[in-house]
Amino acid sequence: MRLELYEEKPEAAGAALAQVFEAFSKETEESELQTVRYNLAEDADIFVHHPVVNQAMQKMEAALPLMLVDGEIMTIGAYPDMEDLTEITGLSFQDIRTRECQCGNCNCGKG
Repeated sequence: MRLELYEEKPEAAGAALAQVFEAFSKETEESELQTVRYNLAEDADIFVHHPVVNQAMQKMEAALPLMLVDGEIMTIGAYPDMEDLTEITGLSFQDIRTRECQCGNCNCGKG
């Protein structure tokens, strides 16, 4: 499975999504899940030459952020939430900022 995130600015994604993509990038070295993030400022050629992304941007002014799963649009104009990512990947996610620390070793500052 390949997840591609096309965004205007990577800092707009928010901490939770950034954590998920960081975890994905570490996980993908040993799994079949591939994740890639592109931002318009640094990767403009990729946006122009990808037919699905280019067409979406031409049809919709606020098409970014855009997420593709195996080449098909999953979300357009908004970042996927944890539920979206869980449904697509089959992996379970939780926002570590909102859960209570039970392990004492999660680096949340409570342990």
